[in-house]
Amino acid sequence: MLSDPVPLPAILGQSRTAHRRAAGPAVTGHATGLPDPADVTSLDDLVARLRLLKAWSQDMSYAAVTRIVNDRWRRAGRPDSELTTRSTVAGYFAFGRSRLDEDLLVAIVTALHPEPEYAERWRRTLRMIRGDATAAASVDARCDLSTGPEGFVGRGAELRHLDELAGARRIVVVQGMAGVGKTWLARHATHRIGGCRVRLAADLRGFGAGPPACPSAVLAGFLRRLGLRYDQIPRDLAARRAAYRALTRDVPVLVVLDDAADEHVVAPLLPGGPDRVVVVTSRRALTGLRGAAHLPLTALDPAASLDLLRRVAGAARIDADVAGARRTARRVGHHPLALSIIGRHLREHPDWPGVDYARPVALVLARGVRSGLAASVGRLPDATGHVLRLLALHPGHDIDCRAVAVLADMTVDTARTHLDTLVRAHLLQHSSTGRYSLHELARGYAAEAVRLEEPASQVRAATGRLFGYYRRTAAVAVARLSAAGRPQSCRAGPSPTPHTVAEARRWMADEHANLLGLTAHAVARGSTGLAYDLVMTLWRYQRGSGAGSRCPRSSELGDHAGRAERQYANEYPADRRSREEA
Repeated sequence: MLSDPVPLPAILGQSRTAHRRAAGPAVTGHATGLPDPADVTSLDDLVARLRLLKAWSQDMSYAAVTRIVNDRWRRAGRPDSELTTRSTVAGYFAFGRSRLDEDLLVAIVTALHPEPEYAERWRRTLRMIRGDATAAASVDARCDLSTGPEGFVGRGAELRHLDELAGARRIVVVQGMAGVGKTWLARHATHRIGGCRVRLAADLRGFGAGPPACPSAVLAGFLRRLGLRYDQIPRDLAARRAAYRALTRDVPVLVVLDDAADEHVVAPLLPGGPDRVVVVTSRRALTGLRGAAHLPLTALDPAASLDLLRRVAGAARIDADVAGARRTARRVGHHPLALSIIGRHLREHPDWPGVDYARPVALVLARGVRSGLAASVGRLPDATGHVLRLLALHPGHDIDCRAVAVLADMTVDTARTHLDTLVRAHLLQHSSTGRYSLHELARGYAAEAVRLEEPASQVRAATGRLFGYYRRTAAVAVARLSAAGRPQSCRAGPSPTPHTVAEARRWMADEHANLLGLTAHAVARGSTGLAYDLVMTLWRYQRGSGAGSRCPRSSELGDHAGRAERQYANEYPADRRSREEA
């Protein structure tokens, strides 16, 4: 993917000697000696690396590997008839095989080294070897970077920051969730970057529907664009990397690597000289890419959201109902791809009544956003995907780590590990106060997935744990803040108790809006006892602390109280009469 009208004979003349001298080291997985399958070209070579991995894992026995594989498959719902055996696993370490099953190979690698990204590298290598390489090796090496995309809006601060980093000849990782506009920004920014005689780009297809682009195939395309003939291009990854670095060592070069899955795909594609600008886009943080600057990309601001809608749907259509357009933009979290889908829908349906969509998230999920989010979720460990789905059960705006631990029935440390994984995948937002929130589209996707992929009994159990946690902890916190002391009825259950007045005040301030949301949810579902307890707890808190005047949703409490009181009276008439007589 090169856009360089300048002939390259001078560059090649300066660099071919260096290319012949270059002998860069093979790409390795880790400095600790973890075997890297990236440059393997045959099944026997892959088996050799697998044997090295077994040795690296302190020579775990075949029986132990089999047990770990089967345990994980059972948890994933695989029937016993489809489990593996010790002899089958042992056969994967024998030379002379004609084929390897992809799922079993990845399961064996995961048993020896439980790191999902590392196991995915083995999957990619096996696909390359067995013939799936046809698609992976298909890399377009002719991308025009001379002009930016049409319809670009906003992102002024991000563009200025990227310009500064490019001026310092840095590696820049533009990171963000699917559809947030990473490729858009990269293309718009790179046409502004000057001083680079060679301009290369590749779509790495890290989260696409087909196989990801093979780094070796990308390098072959780059080398062709740098002037090498087909018969001059080395056959293996290490030699191609050495040639590429030699040819770019003394040349000002701009390289754009779009949609990278991980650092290991990017590393072989970095040019060799210091006079370079590399722009990488990814849905992951790529924190392991040494020397890289990171540019997180989030949602558009409200003004840019309206501007995008005007450009796609037509200014007259949006200006006729600006308030509705703003509500729709807010409901999809000011997400660029979602706004573009809404705009196209309006343009294609001129008779559509107004711009104020009641359920815009459902529309944009059905028109492409769902597949993008599914590709991101598909790269997560199963347990992390489970946590993401359960987060959709929380009716509030944000959540802390302890509540997630209760929701998912795990320790706080385990919950924090999963939450950090979701943040790195840009499926979850982490605020400076330590709380977590789902983007509107991620919440919509997770809400669909939890209905389809989680057993109803587990959903009920998770919801019960979460609501019970809030019910108990809120009662304890309010009791701490009142003169009545801690009620004995709150001692039961595993909820963490705010031990001091300061802790109780902080917890209630953080959770006040969420407790209102839970109360509304309980009232709507007819959970009479829960709704009544939450209403009474919030009533005492707002009356004693003055929080009602500071919370924009506190006026809802009166409505919830009336409904909860009527439900409670209908369900427990004797209890109401006794309270009235008292």
